[in-house]
Amino acid sequence: MLGLAISDRHSAETLRQMVRTESRPRVSIRMLAIAALLDGLDRTSAARQFGMSRNVLRIWVTRYNQDGVAGLVDRWSDGPSAKLSDEQQAQLRATVQDGAELERDGITAFRVVDICALTERAFGVRYSRSGMQRLLHAIGCSWLVPRPRHPHADAAAQAAFKKARSATLATIAAAHPEAARIELWFQDEMRVGQKGTLTRVWGLRGQRAVRRRDLRFSSAYLFGAVCPERGVGAALVLPRVSLWATNQQLAEISKHVALDAHAALVLDGAGWHSEPGLVVPTNITLVTLPPYSPELNPAEALWHEMRRRFFALQVFADYDAIVEACCVAWNRIQADPAFIRSITGYAWLPSLNAYQLR
Repeated sequence: MLGLAISDRHSAETLRQMVRTESRPRVSIRMLAIAALLDGLDRTSAARQFGMSRNVLRIWVTRYNQDGVAGLVDRWSDGPSAKLSDEQQAQLRATVQDGAELERDGITAFRVVDICALTERAFGVRYSRSGMQRLLHAIGCSWLVPRPRHPHADAAAQAAFKKARSATLATIAAAHPEAARIELWFQDEMRVGQKGTLTRVWGLRGQRAVRRRDLRFSSAYLFGAVCPERGVGAALVLPRVSLWATNQQLAEISKHVALDAHAALVLDGAGWHSEPGLVVPTNITLVTLPPYSPELNPAEALWHEMRRRFFALQVFADYDAIVEACCVAWNRIQADPAFIRSITGYAWLPSLNAYQLR
């Protein structure tokens, strides 16, 4: 290896023995390359044999000469210093999280280029589009579809509902001493129709994917209820929402409540959930959500996932086809309790084990 001296701190054989206990593959390859050079292999052949260029091999030999085997470890740079301070990044994150306002920003939702312009106005720092995307990911932001919130939703009432959940279940438990435990169930209805929905799909960059979507109006209603703790549910497919349909579903839910349990069934304040003539089974107590609070109902999250996985991009020939699709989708969901728990197991829900009564 003309013109490139190698330290004699280790022999070729010693380096090969050290490789046997080296856990870092890249360091092992560099040690073997230097051992080959010590055996007399020329630089070009050694570089080719161990998958590197002559210049890269020269760099590793230089580092080995300076620091021994420790010099063969990758040295990762921290990269250039951030353009925004930690405080400025926190401000940017809060602004992105709050979202754009038409009166203030002239738009209703931020694009990356809008955030670049906002950053330059607020902090005097210019970012490229790709640089801003990297920054947004670094501060914990991502491009997603927001969860809807009703404009009349009462945040205080929702917080109070969450806070009172334990007391509510304790009250139900006291009123039903015959039950060994309380099961928490959530009920809702979902309309499934020919006028279908779209969903996110993978496609080619720079082109908008095209998928089929029907525009006719036949529909059915999937009445469903789930118990997040057990990962089970009960459902019926019916032609319309009504008091009669609600009574049918309550009877169906009653069959799926555990024999030694009493169900606290959480549902919204729709008129057909409280009309005179509502028949509530003896093993169920109804708990009404605060007004305009679908985000507190895990069944809503299940509907969203079912639409995305089973109903989006579909064309249904008629009402019977819709009913069949609903039944197939629900049965597939019921066959996977872990999936139900993962979608409906909100962090604020109490554990079933906390309501073992005897």
